[in-house]
Amino acid sequence: PDGWVDPEKWDETLPLYRNIYEKWIETSLNEREEGETEGEARAAADRIWPFDLR
Repeated sequence: PDGWVDPEKWDETLPLYRNIYEKWIETSLNEREEGETEGEARAAADRIWPFDLR
């Protein structure tokens, strides 16, 4: 299933996952709408992040 990680690979996957999330947030902040605050952009990106863990 999408987003599923084998428990045996979790420890090696978690840092990669968190890195991708940080890039997601960074991109959202760099591409935010005119007049949108960083907090608003971060909240919007967080709402549409497709995975549970952040």
